[in-house]
Amino acid sequence: MWLQSRKRSPVCDKDELRQKEKEEEHPGNLKLNLQNLKYLKYLGLDNNEFTGPIPDWLGEHQYLQHLGLTENIFFASIPSSLGNVTSLNQLTVSSNLLSGNLPNTIGQLFNLRRLYIEGSLSGVLSEKHISKLFNLESILLNSDFAFNLDPNWIPPFQFHEISLRNTILGPTIPKWLNTQRTLDTLDISYSEISSINADKFLELCIQYWNNSLVPRCN
Repeated sequence: MWLQSRKRSPVCDKDELRQKEKEEEHPGNLKLNLQNLKYLKYLGLDNNEFTGPIPDWLGEHQYLQHLGLTENIFFASIPSSLGNVTSLNQLTVSSNLLSGNLPNTIGQLFNLRRLYIEGSLSGVLSEKHISKLFNLESILLNSDFAFNLDPNWIPPFQFHEISLRNTILGPTIPKWLNTQRTLDTLDISYSEISSINADKFLELCIQYWNNSLVPRCN
């Protein structure tokens, strides 16, 4: 009689095992099977109940152009690996439980046209974050960000839309806003501005008039 040998259990990669343990701890985590969809160009995961950290492996999707993670329960910080997805032209990471600052690697997304981030993030944004985003047209940073920019800094982009609600933009309106000749939407509510240069503000009003948006200048 032949003795039947035991079947060996498949060898499991340690990193994969750790990832599976995390998924068991947080059952709403993004699963590893999405990691294998290497040719994705559009990934919309908005308005779901995903939880846990935003996975580092999203940075491996080199063809991804749109990434939407809004209205979930992601926590921890935005992974620096997202800076590797240089094909991205839209990134929306709003209404989660994220914390910390934006990683400097966001500044590598030179194809980015729309950046929408709001919620519980905080930190200091510098030219490293945005000085190479040549194609940026629309930015929404409605969170507790402060700015460390040279007063004479001239952005390499022209915005159509700027929303910096709840940021620490003040005490005065920054000079670089006056370089935005195509701007048609500006929201700087609750941004700790306490004084306005009348001449510069009038110049902004004239620009908005030319772009078919008339603010109240009185």
